[in-house]
Amino acid sequence: MKRLSFSLLLAAVLLTGFGCAPKADAPTATQGQTVYENTQYGFALTYDPAVTEVKPRPDDVREDAYLGVPVDFFVSIRAFVPNEKSENLAYVYVAKNLSVEGFTQALTASDPANVKIISTAEETINGTAFTKVLSTTAALDDKTHYLWIKGDTTLIFSVFLTKEELWQEVFQTFATR
Repeated sequence: MKRLSFSLLLAAVLLTGFGCAPKADAPTATQGQTVYENTQYGFALTYDPAVTEVKPRPDDVREDAYLGVPVDFFVSIRAFVPNEKSENLAYVYVAKNLSVEGFTQALTASDPANVKIISTAEETINGTAFTKVLSTTAALDDKTHYLWIKGDTTLIFSVFLTKEELWQEVFQTFATR
């Protein structure tokens, strides 16, 4: 009888997973939330559509340049206020074969008199490593970029000035696909 009980317990643990946490790369929307999933670049963000909007750009206007670097400008993320103008939180770009060093050089070259790199630091969001680049600006507010390098692809999350706190509410839901 003990052997049968042990066998059943062992089978239950093996089939259900003993205390396994859900994978960080599988976000689910709770009631009132929406998941934006980008299969092309392999990530998802969860957001509340009552206060945030994710605006994919039409294919015919995605090819762009950011800081003099050719990019795919594929989505913007905005704070949504009903009956008012939305405020940009972040633009999301993709560049090919762009290193952190290449990015920081392009950033400082965009305005050498005003843009200086304050810091670069590794930051992990739900198991994904980003490089956070903090720089000065001509507007005297510091600017934040988050870089996620995946093979030869660099995703650039360019956070609008003074919007870091609102952006973090969305960014903390980042998950890979």
